[in-house]
Order: sequence, then C-alpha cells, then structure tokens
Amino acid sequence: MTDDLFVKMNARGKWLSRYDTFKSDLESALEKKQKNDAETETVDKWKQEIDNSILDGYFERFGAKYAERNLFRKILFYCKALTAMQKKAYNDS
Repeated sequence: MTDDLFVKMNARGKWLSRYDTFKSDLESALEKKQKNDAETETVDKWKQEIDNSILDGYFERFGAKYAERNLFRKILFYCKALTAMQKKAYNDS
C-alpha cells in the first residue's frame, strides 16, 4: 500500500475502503511488472485516470454512496476475466 494514501486517510481518522486497499495493491503489482518506458507511461496514466476522470464518472452515475463499490466490482470483473483467459491459454498450449 502506498504510504501517502495511508497517511492521508489515517490523518482524517478514516478507514481505507476495500476499493482503496485493492487499488493500492493493484498499482503496486502493475509497477512491479513494468518492463519498459511504454508500460511505465501506461501505468502512470491509468493511476491518474482511475483517481480522476474514471472515478468522477462513477460518482456522477451512481452517486457518492455507490461509486467506489461499482468501480471496484468492475475492476474485479476484468481482473477475473483476464486471469481466466490466461489460465485457458496456458491449458490450451
């Protein structure tokens, strides 16, 4: 987990949501997998967009109460789908 996020949330007396924890873990995993400048640029862009325009769109559509939950579910869906496709490709080869 990034220390900045923890410090900010802790200073406000707030608990990290499942979404915050998952997003932080996912960002850490993506950073470890980067192999070249293009991948680094893509990860940096994703990190910026997920906290700004993407989450803002979910806030507009679902409201503050449900935005993070719905975005969290969408990201989990894609992660599960990608994992399933990788397993299938591995088993087919």
